[in-house]
Amino acid sequence: MAAEEELRPEREGEQLKGRSVERLEDGRILSGRSEYVDDIELPDMLHARIFRSSRAHARLEDVDVSEAREMDGVVDVLTGEEANEMADRYGKRRSGMTSDHPPLADEKVRHTGEGIVAVAAESHYRAGDALEAIDVTYDALPNVLDAETALDADSPEEFVHDELQDDPDVDGNIWGNFNIDVGDVDEAFASADHVVEMTMKTSRPSAVPMETHGAVAEYDPADEKLTLYTCTQEAHQVRTDLANVLGMPMNKVRVQQPENMGGGFGHKLELHENEVVAALLAIRNERPVKVVLGRTEEFQATRARQPQIHEMALALDEDGTFRAIRDEITAEAGAYAGLTKPGMWVSCNFIAPPYWIENIDIGGQCVFTNTVPSGAYRGFGLTQAATAREALLDKAAAELGFDPWELRRRNLPSNEECPTDHPIGFHLDSCGILECFDLVEEDIDWELLDTDTDDGVVRGLGVAGAMHVSSAQRPAYTSDNSSVTIRMEEDGSVAVANDQCPMGTGIETALAQIVADELGIDHTSIDLDFADSETTPFGLGSWGSRGIAISGSAAYEAARTVRDKLRRIAGFQLDADPSTLVVEGGAVFDPDDPSRSLSIPDLAYDAHYNGTKLPDGMTAGAVQVTESFDNPAPGPLDEHGRSDIAVNYPTNVHAAVVEVDAETGDLEILDYAIADDVGEVINPMIVEGQIQGGTVQGIGMAIGEDLEYNPNGQLVNGSMEDYQIPLAAETPILTKIAEADTTSERAPLGTKGVGESGAIPSPAAILNAVNDALLGEYIDEPATTLPLTGETIFSLCRGEE
Repeated sequence: MAAEEELRPEREGEQLKGRSVERLEDGRILSGRSEYVDDIELPDMLHARIFRSSRAHARLEDVDVSEAREMDGVVDVLTGEEANEMADRYGKRRSGMTSDHPPLADEKVRHTGEGIVAVAAESHYRAGDALEAIDVTYDALPNVLDAETALDADSPEEFVHDELQDDPDVDGNIWGNFNIDVGDVDEAFASADHVVEMTMKTSRPSAVPMETHGAVAEYDPADEKLTLYTCTQEAHQVRTDLANVLGMPMNKVRVQQPENMGGGFGHKLELHENEVVAALLAIRNERPVKVVLGRTEEFQATRARQPQIHEMALALDEDGTFRAIRDEITAEAGAYAGLTKPGMWVSCNFIAPPYWIENIDIGGQCVFTNTVPSGAYRGFGLTQAATAREALLDKAAAELGFDPWELRRRNLPSNEECPTDHPIGFHLDSCGILECFDLVEEDIDWELLDTDTDDGVVRGLGVAGAMHVSSAQRPAYTSDNSSVTIRMEEDGSVAVANDQCPMGTGIETALAQIVADELGIDHTSIDLDFADSETTPFGLGSWGSRGIAISGSAAYEAARTVRDKLRRIAGFQLDADPSTLVVEGGAVFDPDDPSRSLSIPDLAYDAHYNGTKLPDGMTAGAVQVTESFDNPAPGPLDEHGRSDIAVNYPTNVHAAVVEVDAETGDLEILDYAIADDVGEVINPMIVEGQIQGGTVQGIGMAIGEDLEYNPNGQLVNGSMEDYQIPLAAETPILTKIAEADTTSERAPLGTKGVGESGAIPSPAAILNAVNDALLGEYIDEPATTLPLTGETIFSLCRGEE
């Protein structure tokens, strides 16, 4: 391959890689022509709605649906008892997951908003009317609404899952432990010059995608085949889960995402209640069924970022060298296990990195509570780890008298030291975090800190660094793959099929750029097909910043295979060495004599129809190639919990200058600077947009986003009126975005993941900036609980909890 690359002449400006070409998706999305789940209308379709629990924790004494069944327009009423006879519990897919989630609640409800009954009717409104006629009698149980209460529970009535107590991984409300033990932590702490301790509590934000969860199920009784249209981030995995839950062969279940999804953010991973309900009702009634959730249901009954408690300690020498780190993490699962343990496992792995710490002791446990289940959310497990660690580092810098920037720099690997292996097991083929610190330090406006302010108004600067992943192996899998199929038609037009799930990230454009570069064609001419378990090749979906690192790599390899076939045909017809030929501008030609050229449409036609024009060993027929790319990391490494899980490990640094009004609690972000180690860039505009979007979500976690429950287990801010997402006036202008100069040998294109990056260090940067502003002036100890709402800051400034 290296020799072949040397023969390919450089044509500056003709390569699409590295160029901010317009997104192919935007025309149809912005014009309203893109189809979403709720746009789907099938003949004879029913509309279903779900009756949800008004209690957080209770046994179901009686569920009376008799009146609802008799109402005009109502076709079917599905109770939890009936649903559980038709389908198994769901949730288990891999290590750290368990099948604890019933299709609908039967016998017991475990959080406010849990589904109990589903009604299918001739219209959405008829179904809603029928919900009003359902009468449920509850026998209240003690509410377990936070980790502390869950840990203290000692009676079956206080156990969220009393039925799981025979499971060896479950003890009361505790389940799913994990530990990393590297080096001699006890000796390092005993001999260190300083030990700094902190307890950090993170919040429970919701992803708030523009499109709520929705599904349309259609069942063909003649073929015994189920088709599910759903806004999911993993069509093939949901197909597998749904087939298992229903006891159907996988080839009888098709899962398809419509051409676009209105935001995912990890929130639309896993199999969800509305998908199972739609499937059951469609099978039972042999009619299509649509289930689309309202916004309050989205808050109450889907998934949220897992709240975590970190009890941390850092051992340091006098010169600031980090000797050892400890952390005991308690992660709230909410009412069902879902992806909580995998998320906690990620947190455990990323407490020490990016910092070079030889001695590491990280333990984690998950606890059930009577709240919305926890799931994936942009920066899955990484955001909580970075928030806790970066706050601890600022506290260490203050106690030891170090500049917080310098303390961090002293303990970071340089790109010149790579490739190297981090003590926790990660293989770093490159690492640009020191350059990121330099870039951010140069971009942030330090002069804002010297500006005079009114009485009671203070300013502070916070910095935070992080390491994350380009995809990641899970403990139960030894593979982390995606596949891409490229088909060239007889006229030379190209179709690309892939498992990725378009959700606004620009993946359609980026993949088209990769394929077009290798095939020498116009990227706007490529037809792309995504996220259909029947028509696109198998892959694990869209999550973990894996779109380009995994699927982009598969697309690159598939395109090169097709390109090489075209070069072989052209070489035969031109009597030339195929390796010297250039594929560009819709043709294959000899760079020494460009007049010796064959068009790609002519070559494609010959490949299909003219066997006599093909080289020996090549048969005329379909020009179709499927290539897979599998994460080269080996995964778990040893009994100490060390692992190497990602294609590569991107890093980034954020810094913020904030102004705090201690009289009112108001917080304003005056300046914000970002630097990312993103490797080679396919489309700079898309990369910048991903960083900006993730950063705003991280800022939201810092300053207001949190699902709040009252003592009765009622969600008190389950509407857009009450839930505090950042408004335009609260969001800084995010244009100071720099990139470190790195690449990656593990990724064929040298790329690194970026989809999640902005959401990871941003909460810590804001938290550290607020603490920098208030410490010594209004508070004696740093704030360690998120979010920092105006009310929280107001109370902190007055010494109140």
